[in-house]
Amino acid sequence: SADQQLYHDGTLGHLQNNTGHFVNDISGHFYVRNLDGSKSRIIAKSNGAVELFYNGTKMLETNIPSGHNGEVILGQKVHVRHTASGNGQIFPASGNLYLNAKQGETSIILVPDAEVHLYHNNSPKLETASHGIDVQGQIHALGTTPQLRLNSDTNDGSTTRAVFGMATSANNFVNNSEVNDVVLNVPKDFIISHGSTEYMARFRDDSTVELYHDANKKFE
Repeated sequence: SADQQLYHDGTLGHLQNNTGHFVNDISGHFYVRNLDGSKSRIIAKSNGAVELFYNGTKMLETNIPSGHNGEVILGQKVHVRHTASGNGQIFPASGNLYLNAKQGETSIILVPDAEVHLYHNNSPKLETASHGIDVQGQIHALGTTPQLRLNSDTNDGSTTRAVFGMATSANNFVNNSEVNDVVLNVPKDFIISHGSTEYMARFRDDSTVELYHDANKKFE
């Protein structure tokens, strides 16, 4: 029939479909292998995954994990998943996950159950830690009212313990401060020390200013 032809041209074998779609209906798995059958190239499993191979090594696999909408597994290791809640996930089966802006340039490293590393032009700049973050280099607070706030909880407001920033006409967070004044505002005593026991200066709340030398008060 001219609708479908199976032939060999002396170099290549052809399965040619000239009319409509090509449908392969089988009850079991569908395999594409090399000549001696030792290496798989494609496996389409009945009611299951589709697997693609390179030289006998599986490089891609489709999957639907329990409770999720779909997943592609790259190189038997990296999972790209669409979750049941509609979110996207990318994670390795083991080891770290690297995101690179280009070949050979690290941008982000995500370590399981541990830190996240952020890079600029292949140089580490920020790392998360159990205590918070560690930063290498400078921190620039930009904008018309740059501020650094230290809070004792996760909210920005009633539990502010210190504010360091620049006053403006619309944001005088210290009474009588003027535009462009740099202000440090604390609700209690402000202490400058060397280590945890040696005072250098102490500014007491609603009280005195004390200056020290080698932990001995010299001026009040």
